Amino acid sequence: MFMDVSTITPQNDINPVATIAAKTFAGILSLDLTIFNYVQHLSSNF
Repeated sequence: MFMDVSTITPQNDINPVATIAAKTFAGILSLDLTIFNYVQHLSSNF
């Protein structure tokens, strides 16, 4: 469940490194949230 980060950063960004960093950061954030929700779901079964 990854967010669509293309809407966050403009396509004609002046600094491509910042764009890549922002997309990577958003991807890590959404991955962390997915893992967190999964763990919460598992722990709620006990």
